[in-house]
Amino acid sequence: MKTKDRILLVALDLFNADGATEVTTNDIAKALKMSPGNLYFHYKNKEQIIREIFKR
Repeated sequence: MKTKDRILLVALDLFNADGATEVTTNDIAKALKMSPGNLYFHYKNKEQIIREIFKR
C-alpha cells in the first residue's frame, strides 16, 4: 500500500473516532509512526487530506 493511501486510511479512522475538528496532522503522523514533515511531504494540510478522502 502506498504511503498516501495509508495516510488517508489512518486519517479516516481517526476522524471517525474523534471527529475531524479534534484530529490534528500531528495526531495522524503519530498514528502512522512518521514525522509530521513526512506527512506534509504527501499532503500540505488536514484540509487537503479531507478533500482527498471525499474524492474517493
